[in-house]
Amino acid sequence: MQEKKYPLQEWLFAAVMWAVFSFVLLWLHYKVYDRILLAGDIIVFWGIIILVPAYPLGRWLAQGSLSPEPPDRNSIAVRLYTLFWCLVPVCCFYTLLTEPYRLAVWLLGAWLVLFVLLHRHRHTRPAAVGLLFLTGLLVTGAYLLAMQPVSAAQAEDMVGQAGYTNLYPFDANEFQNTVWFECALDNGETIGCTMPPQADPLGYYGFRAVQDGDPYCVIVSAARGQIEVEQPQPFDGLRNE
Repeated sequence: MQEKKYPLQEWLFAAVMWAVFSFVLLWLHYKVYDRILLAGDIIVFWGIIILVPAYPLGRWLAQGSLSPEPPDRNSIAVRLYTLFWCLVPVCCFYTLLTEPYRLAVWLLGAWLVLFVLLHRHRHTRPAAVGLLFLTGLLVTGAYLLAMQPVSAAQAEDMVGQAGYTNLYPFDANEFQNTVWFECALDNGETIGCTMPPQADPLGYYGFRAVQDGDPYCVIVSAARGQIEVEQPQPFDGLRNE
């Protein structure tokens, strides 16, 4: 029995959707939101965009070969496979309820639903892979509309409108779980600052800025869309307590 060959346009659709999805997510994460959109989940994202196309690509390379024999439904491998697909949706939707601000959880939840529907109707065409990535684009758009995170450019404009100049951005998210931090910036300066008492579910934008000739540490909340901290430099208030 020869495996069915699919038309070229289906492979092109899957490839285009994969490329567009990968470009849009990377552009949003690294450029628009300065690494906070997929913070903590970027490795999972890279695994998705690299591994997901491997299955249809392998089928395409194997076109014309004999299809494998169907597995024994009572085998241990099939039972473990069934158990796996019972546990994964439960874990995913539990995470979606407990961590609704993570884009990666939104994507995995939507993909699991779509995968179950496709698998149930045995849609294994390459176009189904393109549909997965198209769904990912739509879910990303819905996530941004629902959460409305502040972009890096909006945060910079917000700080500028507050009267600050000479803005120098730095990554404040690595200090999100601390009360006070001090770090060396890439421009050779050292900055010290307290973090907001209320954690931000999306992350922070940090700026070293100048107002009236004096340096400041300014922290902007991505979810709340406001300046959270404005502290003059040098600052070592907690260390003196």
